[in-house]
Amino acid sequence: MTRRWLAVALVVLLVLPGTALAFVQGEPRLRVGLADDTVHAGEETTLSVTVANGADLKFASRSNPALNAEVTTARAVAVTLEDSGPVSVETGTRLLGSLPDGGSATLPFEVSIRESAAPGVYDVPVELRYAYTASISDSGAADRRTETVTRTLRVRVEEAARFRVRDVESAVAPGETGRVSVLLENVGSATAHDAQFTLSSSDPALSPGTAGTATRYDARWAPGETRRLNYTVTAATGARGQSYSLELAPSYRDATGATVSQQPLSVGITPSAGGLLSVADVRSSVVVGGSSPVTVTLRNGGDRTLRDATVRLSSVGDLAVGGGESASRFVGRWGPDETRSLTYDLTAGSETTAGSYPLAATVTYTDSEGAALTSRPTTVPVTVPAQSGFTVQSVSTDATAPGSGTVSLTLRNDAGRAVSDASVSLATTATELAVDGGPSAERFVGRWDPGETRTLTYDLTAGEATTGGTYTLTTGVAYTVDGGQVTTRSVPVGVRLAEPPEFGLTDLGGDLYVGERGTVRGTVVNEGNRTARDAVVVVDSRATGISLPGGPVSLGDLGPGESAGFELETDVASTATAGSRPFALTVEYGTSDGTRRTGDALTFRRSVAPDREPLQVEPVNATFAPDSSGALVVRVTNTGDTAREDVRLQIAPVPPFTSVAPSAYVARLPAGETAEVAFELSVDEDAVPSSHAVALNVSSESADDRRATVDRHQLPVVVASEPAGPVDTPSTIAAVLLGLAVAASTGYWWFRRR
Repeated sequence: MTRRWLAVALVVLLVLPGTALAFVQGEPRLRVGLADDTVHAGEETTLSVTVANGADLKFASRSNPALNAEVTTARAVAVTLEDSGPVSVETGTRLLGSLPDGGSATLPFEVSIRESAAPGVYDVPVELRYAYTASISDSGAADRRTETVTRTLRVRVEEAARFRVRDVESAVAPGETGRVSVLLENVGSATAHDAQFTLSSSDPALSPGTAGTATRYDARWAPGETRRLNYTVTAATGARGQSYSLELAPSYRDATGATVSQQPLSVGITPSAGGLLSVADVRSSVVVGGSSPVTVTLRNGGDRTLRDATVRLSSVGDLAVGGGESASRFVGRWGPDETRSLTYDLTAGSETTAGSYPLAATVTYTDSEGAALTSRPTTVPVTVPAQSGFTVQSVSTDATAPGSGTVSLTLRNDAGRAVSDASVSLATTATELAVDGGPSAERFVGRWDPGETRTLTYDLTAGEATTGGTYTLTTGVAYTVDGGQVTTRSVPVGVRLAEPPEFGLTDLGGDLYVGERGTVRGTVVNEGNRTARDAVVVVDSRATGISLPGGPVSLGDLGPGESAGFELETDVASTATAGSRPFALTVEYGTSDGTRRTGDALTFRRSVAPDREPLQVEPVNATFAPDSSGALVVRVTNTGDTAREDVRLQIAPVPPFTSVAPSAYVARLPAGETAEVAFELSVDEDAVPSSHAVALNVSSESADDRRATVDRHQLPVVVASEPAGPVDTPSTIAAVLLGLAVAASTGYWWFRRR
């Protein structure tokens, strides 16, 4: 009654003139709905519940509109979805806050649908609890209330696929990877498309697949059909022989293409107690600090055939299998209770303590369903006894640093027993040393009786960076005993390398000209402290166009401080250019054991002079009168070191000169000798006295290498009024005869007149 009289009083105040106050009355109206109302039996899904406010405003305020929102807004809205029929709600009450008039909000609720739910429509109650203001005035007087209402959602359960576990088969042992086979049936009413079935475990004792889960796929699974799904599962070493529960979660697409997730199914398995492999025999002769094969005989203790089986033998600590932590051998098909003997290389470190060591054997295989499985480790015991070895008696070498030679080792068998197939290795870890051209080498000995000594020789090369001194190599003995291969621990041996002979170069000389054969000479000095036997000098030119056809020059034996000279013929091509040119000289020599060595290259330079003309020419007479003819005589001298053959000379006269015989020939002109040749030369009658040059081309070949040269010369020729050279006899005679004829004619004429 109080609220009613309060409302009447507020209405009276509103209608009283002059003193009226604003009065607002209303209430929220909440509704609910679903964005998607379709679910499936056995499904876990999310229902998106939308809450909307369509408020009822009974009295509104025009002067103060803010009061209108006070009575139409639902505050502290709490939404609760209740269980109903096959629908179980997994989400508790959700708080929405304030919801104004015209507003809406969507809230997610996790639900699960009972597997036995029949297709149809089910009502799900929704409880809405909220606070609101029923009425309010400008004076602040308000009527605030709390309301709880229930709305209904309609949920449609459609036909769906639903899976049930019918049978489980497992073959998993502790510490092994085995197979779990699950027989499933679609007990639902619809076909599952693109179905996926994920097997997982919450217990660390079992691990499906390689990452803790494993998924299988089926494209189409009709109602009533059964399928068998196979998974690989690894059982921890500490797994017990008790039942463990795995979860199998189905998901698929329905006829509309929507993805449906079914509640996980429970899959129970119990690991078997026995291991797959058992050890039948172990044979090993490895010793401390040595290497030897180990042969392990294993039995397939399971009840199934292993396909594509591979056995891995692993070790930790001081033993190495196959040079590392483990090695594998392929077996192939392996039937139940069958044995296989497998051999691996086994090495015991130098710090290994004599005793028994456990190795671990595991087999990886494929079962009849094609699943890749791995067994748990099986212990393989190996006994490593202390080593009895070989003693290095002596080490000798004639190698130099840098250089090459041999190193000889003498060892004695102190093992206390005869060994067979023995071999001795020598190795270096120094990059500047090489044994037989590499880091190590081996010599075969064969049978080696106790107390017997053997001497082995190896090639030893010291690189350029080495200097005289002692270097450390290592040697070891490998042998066979009791059918097993044993490698002893390597022991260090010291090798002292001497300095090689050193050579110097003095007294360099010789003449070189472009286009000629010259000489290079010098003196080699042994500046080292060892004798170089049968020393030979080899000189090579590093310049283009220079060659040394003579080959090496023998120096004989050169003791410390001794020297010997050499001279080498050197050809310089005509295409070469003058200047300083590099040469390299090496000395090849023998050691006391007859080994040939090569010393360091000595570089030097020699100057190549410009080419010189092998033939020099000079005119004997070269003065002519105008309008005259005569012989131009030229003297040709061979200034070279070899004879010149096929010497051809030809002048090329230009006005005021002409020639009807411009060429001459000399078949052979020995070195240092001279020959004279003549050319016909005529002078024009209008030539004026002056000095001229007549071109002369001279070609010839060397008698040694038939190398041809062509030189061009300019001969000085003088035209003078009174020639200083010899008289042209034919012309003189003709002039005299002409004079006599004129005189005779004149006398005869004078006589007739008388």
